[in-house]
Amino acid sequence: MFSLGRGPRVARATFAGLLAAAGLCAAAVAAKAPQEDSKNQLGPAESAYLTRGLIFIDAPDIERYLRVVIQRLLDSSQVKTPIPTILIQSSEAFDVFTDSRQNLIISTGVLRELSSEDELAALLGHEMSHQILRHPQRKDAMRAVPLGLETAGYVSVAADRLHGASGQNYSGNLGKFTENSLANTQAATLLWTDILAPGWNRRQERAADENGFLLMRAAGYNTSAFGSLFQRLHAEQGKRSARMELLGKVMLARVKMADAKARAQAGAGDNAVTAKFDELSTELRATLTEKAVGSVIKGLTSFNREYDSPAVRQQNLSQFAHDHRLAGKPPVRPVSQLAVALRQGHGAWLLALDAAAIRTLDALTANNRTAAQTAITPLQAASPNGNPPTPHLNLALGAWQEANGHPEQGEARARAWLTARRPPANAYVWLAYHQFKRKEYSNSMATMERGRRKIGNGAPFLPHLVSVAHTAGDDQRAEKYVLECKAEDGKNISASIAAFFGGNRVPSGLYADCVQRLGHEPKSALESNALMQTLKHPIEGSKTLAEKIRNKFRKSK
Repeated sequence: MFSLGRGPRVARATFAGLLAAAGLCAAAVAAKAPQEDSKNQLGPAESAYLTRGLIFIDAPDIERYLRVVIQRLLDSSQVKTPIPTILIQSSEAFDVFTDSRQNLIISTGVLRELSSEDELAALLGHEMSHQILRHPQRKDAMRAVPLGLETAGYVSVAADRLHGASGQNYSGNLGKFTENSLANTQAATLLWTDILAPGWNRRQERAADENGFLLMRAAGYNTSAFGSLFQRLHAEQGKRSARMELLGKVMLARVKMADAKARAQAGAGDNAVTAKFDELSTELRATLTEKAVGSVIKGLTSFNREYDSPAVRQQNLSQFAHDHRLAGKPPVRPVSQLAVALRQGHGAWLLALDAAAIRTLDALTANNRTAAQTAITPLQAASPNGNPPTPHLNLALGAWQEANGHPEQGEARARAWLTARRPPANAYVWLAYHQFKRKEYSNSMATMERGRRKIGNGAPFLPHLVSVAHTAGDDQRAEKYVLECKAEDGKNISASIAAFFGGNRVPSGLYADCVQRLGHEPKSALESNALMQTLKHPIEGSKTLAEKIRNKFRKSK
């Protein structure tokens, strides 16, 4: 039973079995930012979000309002737990989640769609309950889907297809960044968020519903708001599943394409028997590949939250409310500030501009110039001299300028985006792209190094750094970056994904990608590989060494 105590206290003893040590969030695998950025140092989760391009908006007033609602929920129930760092994500999805690193990520789509402060309290109470109950997070998607050219390509192509584009032009080439990566940056974040968001099991979700219910009631909010909230979350879960299904189809198609290309390069069999064998092995590979991709996508979707249906969730809460009635005078209902904070004034204006930015980028991704022109108009009106009210809006404004043949204005927007509190990796790559195009190779590398230090993860920058150093003729520096790619790969390799993709061809692929851009493996890596082979096979290694010595001796004679 819940210990309701005085004023009703949210119980933790009832959920003692759930108080396991908190697991690391999927996003918590990235390294911390260096000390030189200590003033704005990012936590591991923030680093992983920005590495994968999630776009956070600077909205102090809205963040303050959300903290007030959370504090009211906690204070009314006498729960002593820190208020998480609030990250407001620019996204059309109706999504909110907490991670094990004390962050609460809430989308602008949620803030636009909420119908009342009661509904907001239900949402925040549910998410805070995961933190209060210390639910361990089962998901480790960063090891399952590490970042590299191959996986970034899957996400980029799927993001294009979400908006009706062909999705075949992703190359990961810095020189083509604005052509095949800039406009769909926003769309790709939907898929990355699906992968990054924690996965709660059904028992944990039910416990969070019940605990959130107690938080709401103690604070005086109308708990019937859970009903409409459940409907919204159910609808969004369906969209998330559809996106994961699309990602699976893209993965399958591109893996088959790569397999066909490899077989074509290897050459066909020389006789009818070999040809028949090739035909059978092709069918077998196709079957195994389809099953493997299906297994990976199933694994990813299993990371998502396991909700009951809205009707079942509502029924469970109704029974819970019946079983835990409180005696005495009900709490005073708080005066709602939602209209003032989100529906009027600066907050409403900011959310409307964010929606316009998302529509602009979606239209550009779909190559619909007419829709993009309509969507960008309010952004341009709100941006005197091209400067928008918040830095993240520079992405849409700059993408529009780039699409209309004004790269210098696009570059100005890229620089302006870097003034955000949390600029994502793509903001630095965008500026580095312009410097690279002007052959300012040192500046281009310096920009990406700055982004690497700020974000605390080299994965989005290292392949580009290899390319720029190699183009600049500095192969010594390029080889150094390639070795760093190899070290970064070592953090991300997943045995299950390696088995799926075959041998050592893991989709993090940073090292393979970097080697391809350099044109050869670094000398030190080749020596290291030779040493490892000698250690693994000492007899063969000693034979080779002995043979070399004999040959050298013969030549000297």
